[in-house]
Amino acid sequence: MENDLQFIMSLGQSLKELVNSGIPQYAIQTINTVKEKRDDKKTIEAYEEVFTKLMAENQELKRISLAYKDAYEQINIDDKDIEYLQKTAHRIINIFFPELTDEDFKRIELDDNLNEQEKKEHITNLVRQRETYTQLTELIQVDTLRTMQLLGFNYKMAIGEPLTKIISNSLLNGITQDN
Repeated sequence: MENDLQFIMSLGQSLKELVNSGIPQYAIQTINTVKEKRDDKKTIEAYEEVFTKLMAENQELKRISLAYKDAYEQINIDDKDIEYLQKTAHRIINIFFPELTDEDFKRIELDDNLNEQEKKEHITNLVRQRETYTQLTELIQVDTLRTMQLLGFNYKMAIGEPLTKIISNSLLNGITQDN
C-alpha cells in the first residue's frame, strides 16, 4: 500500500513537472521568433525541434495517464464485476466450506478420536467458519462496496488477499491431509 501511494505521488510529481515545463510557451515563442527572421532553413530546424519536444511531452503525458489509469483499475471494480464476484464467492464458499449436513454431524458424533467437548468445539468451529465466510460474501454488494470505496476502502486488498490466503491454505491443508 505504501509503495502504491509513493508511486501515485511520483506520478503527480512527474505531471506537475511536465505542466510547469514551459514547453508549449517555448514552442510558441520559438515559432514566432523564427517566422520574423524569414530564414527557411532555420524555420524548419526550429519547427523540428519544437515538434520533437512537443512529441516527447505528449508521450510522457500518455505514460502518466496510463499509469494513473492502471492504478485506478487496481482499486476499482465495475458493478457487473461486483455481481459476478458475489456469485463466485458464494460458489467458492460452498466448495470449501459447504453447509453442514446431518451426515456431517453424524460423522463427527461417531468419530472415536474426539471426546464430547472436542466434538462440540469442532461443530461450533465449522458452523462459525461457514457463517464468517457467508458474511464476507454479503459484503460483496454493489452499494456496499461503492460506499466503502468512496470512504477509501480498498476491497481488492481487503477481500481479495484474505480470500487468496484462505483458498491457498485450504488447498495446502487438503493436499497435506491427503498425503
